[in-house]
Amino acid sequence: MAYDLPQRLAHLPQWRDKSHSSSLKTYLETTDADVPDSNDPFERASVGLFTYPVLQASDIMLYNANLVPVGADQTAHIELARDLVRVATYRWLTLKPLLNMPTCVNLGVSKIHSLREPTKKMSKSDSSPGSAILLTDNPDTIRTKIRRSQTDSLPGVSYDEVERPGLSNLIRILAAVENRKLEDVIVQASTWTKESLKSHLTDALVKELGPITQRITRLKESSHGRSEIERHLQQGTAEAQKIAHERLELIYSVVGCCLPRSRFPSAISGESKVAFTKT
Repeated sequence: MAYDLPQRLAHLPQWRDKSHSSSLKTYLETTDADVPDSNDPFERASVGLFTYPVLQASDIMLYNANLVPVGADQTAHIELARDLVRVATYRWLTLKPLLNMPTCVNLGVSKIHSLREPTKKMSKSDSSPGSAILLTDNPDTIRTKIRRSQTDSLPGVSYDEVERPGLSNLIRILAAVENRKLEDVIVQASTWTKESLKSHLTDALVKELGPITQRITRLKESSHGRSEIERHLQQGTAEAQKIAHERLELIYSVVGCCLPRSRFPSAISGESKVAFTKT
């Protein structure tokens, strides 16, 4: 497994899709670094993107997760984590009681794609402006993003993921936000124009996300709110590091290694610090 891991990572869907994106090139153009003029993904993309599935598997194994809620695009990563668990427990039999075999949990949620490129999933890290709806977006921003979302030149509104991915994406988002059956929304939307669909979706998003956005704004704009956020972050960090330290120490011991005592100094001393900056 160790020998074929790079080849395995190179064939994962996320790497194949994102390594050919222009996001890294866009970033490099803003720096003094040379922009690679190559179609080789290993020259265009970052090592972080390539090794991310291994880090994800490490987190799953470190906290001994057995049920992992993921989207359809992440199932290959969970299969990688399962393979790594198999390899580790085969190599060290003493690890078997310490490592659960992770299983994907399909929550049955709608597929939410980019507003600007509806064949790609929606992502907050997308370099395309207006591609994603954020929890911090105000009503005007949401209205602008939905109004500029990609649809098509065909008449009317209908659901077809292949021929009309943009409209289908908007219908799925509306069904998810209003917690309704997709089939019911498809029937209703068939009587609307594209403008009506976008208007209904905007109103639904503003209604659903408005209280969340207001809560975030209040917390960030008051000293008490910022201190509360920092307190919770520090508490969560300390608890996670404590678990990680105990688990790593146990795993190291059963495979015959010794965990350096300085590995998690903040977790051991209880002096975990997390900075919060007002933006």
